[in-house]
Amino acid sequence: MGTYNLTYTETAKRNIIEIAGYISHELKAPESARKLVTKLMQAAADITVFPYAHSIHQMPQNEEPLKHEYRKILVDNYFIFYYVDETQSLIVVSAVIYARRRLLKQLRKAECSDKPQNQ
Repeated sequence: MGTYNLTYTETAKRNIIEIAGYISHELKAPESARKLVTKLMQAAADITVFPYAHSIHQMPQNEEPLKHEYRKILVDNYFIFYYVDETQSLIVVSAVIYARRRLLKQLRKAECSDKPQNQ
């Protein structure tokens, strides 16, 4: 285990923008939106230190496996889903999903549409 770089998929970036927009505009709480985005970004950056410290997302037994072994971290009411690409020493944040949403459906959707993007 060495040093890891961090990248976000387009879906993860879009998730964060949508979350911030909803909190800022719909809930009329721009300062809360800014603080949450800061927390999410810091939590993602912290993953690079101990990427295997967080739990693996468990699949229901009757479901087809996902492409990657996703790990997740809870930040306030949002899960950051990521996987570790050891071949490139890379942490890939694939999705940021509200904890009460249908997580598996959202994660499959993110998998279908994304590849890691350079920062």
